Amino acid sequence: MNQRPAAGSPADKEADGEPHAGDWGLHPSSAVFATVLLTTWSCTDHLSIAGTVLEHHRGISSLYTLTRGAAESAAIACYLTEPGIGSLERVRRNLNYDLQAMHEDLNMLRAIAGRPT
Repeated sequence: MNQRPAAGSPADKEADGEPHAGDWGLHPSSAVFATVLLTTWSCTDHLSIAGTVLEHHRGISSLYTLTRGAAESAAIACYLTEPGIGSLERVRRNLNYDLQAMHEDLNMLRAIAGRPT
């Protein structure tokens, strides 16, 4: 699978020259593309396994977890690729997504260490 935006695509045009580099990071538009790619793969993986579970009639209770993971991954990709938003808004949304993930990681690590979250 190609891990770069297709030449001439909206993602390629937004990342050209990284117009928002600086305070937003070195490659913020490329980071948006990477997040969309990874969340799309995650959604595909979750749905593929859900299909296998349904096909083999095993582990039906895991379907909730699998479909929820697929829906959450798809929602992130859709949120970042929403038509009509500008490239700066796309970068802002991606950075907010990253910050939220870091906050959740910190809460999880605090809980593992036995400290209150």
